[in-house]
Amino acid sequence: VTGSVDRLFNVGFAAYNVNRPDYGFVTTENARLPIRFTFFANGEFAIRGGAAALMPGAYVFRQGTFSEYLVGLYYKYKVINPSKYTGYVKPLSVSFGAFARANDAAILKLLVDYHRYSIGYSFDANTSKLSTYIRSRGAHEIVLRFVIY
Repeated sequence: VTGSVDRLFNVGFAAYNVNRPDYGFVTTENARLPIRFTFFANGEFAIRGGAAALMPGAYVFRQGTFSEYLVGLYYKYKVINPSKYTGYVKPLSVSFGAFARANDAAILKLLVDYHRYSIGYSFDANTSKLSTYIRSRGAHEIVLRFVIY
C-alpha cells in the first residue's frame, strides 16, 4: 500500500520454513521446525518541505509459542534528491533511528542509502535479565543491501 510523494505506507506478511524441515541432528525422532510468521507496517512521512522524513515501523515475529515485537522510528535526512527527468543524479540519504524490542532490547540504528545500495549499522543494548550474563555488552550488526527492481 502506498500514498503520495509526501506519505508512503507499507504493510506486509511473510512466512518462513513453510515446508517445516526436520532439524533433528543426532536423534531419529521427527523434530520439525515451526513455521515463522512476520507481519510489518512502516511508513515514510515527509517533513521540512520534503528535505527529511520520519519513518515509523512496527514488526511482529511469531514462531511456535515464541513472539517478538519491535517498534521504532527513523529520522531520514535527504542529502541529495534524485534528478526528476534525467536520472543522472542519484539519491543519497542518511537515517538515524531508535527501536525497542519488547522486554528485551533498545536498538540504535544508522543507515546510509545511495541509489539502490545501502549500508547500515545497529547496536542492540540488552535490557532484559540476559544483560547480566552478557555483561551488558549488547550486539553489533552491519547491514549491506542492494535493491533489485
